[in-house]
Formats: sequence, structure tokens, C-alpha cells
Amino acid sequence: MDARVPVVIYISSEEEEEDSTESDTASGDGGEGGAETSDDSDCVILEEDPFKPNEELSERASDDSDDVLVTGVKGQAVVACRDYPHPRHLCVKFPFDTTSREIHCDQCHCYVCETLAPCVYWRSEETLSHCHATDKIKHWKTLRETKKNEIVLRLNNLNLGDSKSQPS
Repeated sequence: MDARVPVVIYISSEEEEEDSTESDTASGDGGEGGAETSDDSDCVILEEDPFKPNEELSERASDDSDDVLVTGVKGQAVVACRDYPHPRHLCVKFPFDTTSREIHCDQCHCYVCETLAPCVYWRSEETLSHCHATDKIKHWKTLRETKKNEIVLRLNNLNLGDSKSQPS
């Protein structure tokens, strides 16, 4: 009779992991695979597309083995140009060169106006539409700087107006 004993694997907390990593590094082991790893930042640059389906994983998931297969991560992986405000031309959800530039995600903003997309000039008949703005074209960079300077001038004028109304 083939009696299988279930195996329970306890995965330690982050605090315990840090302690064991420090002792591995101190002993010269260097952690996984002998390579020293240090991930102190909140932002990690991924080498591959995190949303690209992994064919090897789907093949392994379909076989009938009793092996444990980890198919996700704890918590939600944060991708900067998807989860944080970003100019339209850097959007991960709607790539600039392969999708209509007029569409945008919830986090896209106008490169020129620096306001949440769509701005007033997003699809404009009178001027170039801001949905096409990118930091690769000098025209858009100049327009962006001009817009910033206009805002600074308006703020300075407001401050000057406030100081004139107050007695010295």
C-alpha cells in the first residue's frame, strides 16, 4: 500500500528572511546562487514584461505531477508606468506606438499641460492634439516649457497682487 504523507512547507516572515539573508551574506554564501542581491528600493526595474504569459509555467501546470507550482506573488506587483501617474507616451496599458493615441488609462496625463488626460487640447481641431505629445519631439518639449513658464508668471502675478493689498 502506497501511503503518501502530506508535506507542509512553512514560509517564514519577511523579518526572518532578512535575518537569514544577513547570515548567508556574512558566511560568504551570498544568498541564492552565490550572487549577492540587494533590493532596498521601492522601485524595481523588471528585465522582462511581467504580463507576458510564461509558456513553461503553463506546460508545467498542465502535467499531472504532485509538485507545488507557484503561479503568483504575494501582494500586488507595482509597475510604475501602469500604477502611478505617467505621461501618455509612457503608458504600459496602451503602448504609444501600437494603440490609438487618443485613448488613455486612468493614470495617463498630458505631457504638455501636466493635467490628467484628456486635457482641453487632447483632440483639438485648432492646434496639434496633445494626445500626440512626447518628450522625443522638440516642438512638444518647447510647448511644455512655455506652458510651465506661463503658470509661473500667473502665480507670481497673484503673489504680487496679494502683497500690494496688504499694508507695509
